[in-house]
Amino acid sequence: MVAARSSVGQGTYWPLLPAAPIGYWEPQSTEPAWQVNKPAQPARGFPHTSGGTSLGTTALTAWLQAEVEETLKRIQSQKGVQGIIVVNSEGIPIKSTVDNSTTVQYAGLMHSFIMKARSTVRDIDPQNDLTFLRIRSKKNEIMIAPDKDYFLIVIQNPTE
Repeated sequence: MVAARSSVGQGTYWPLLPAAPIGYWEPQSTEPAWQVNKPAQPARGFPHTSGGTSLGTTALTAWLQAEVEETLKRIQSQKGVQGIIVVNSEGIPIKSTVDNSTTVQYAGLMHSFIMKARSTVRDIDPQNDLTFLRIRSKKNEIMIAPDKDYFLIVIQNPTE
């Protein structure tokens, strides 16, 4: 997903990604090296467990999935949003809030449309890439945010 980098407090974050949980990377202690009998503090990375080791892929994936779910719920709660579809780079729907037939229809048609639009943008300027596409009709508006591996389709009623 495409996201703009923002500045918050002392650091920066990517709005589509969650803020770091408590215990994110902190600098090592500056205590004198002569305190060799003191047990070493585990290196603390992001994300980490209490033992200082990295979370497994499964835990990290679950954490990211929860954040994605929260983001999708936030989008779905916006006024006029009728549905959200997440599609992989092959045009296969991964997540949807609309019925199966509508999901398959939108995923297939929008995948073809995005690939053609992306190709057109690159034909005009090979250094450029498609970052967002909005299609508005009398009945609804389709907004698509393409990325390398996935793209997000949001369908909304523009009159609401």
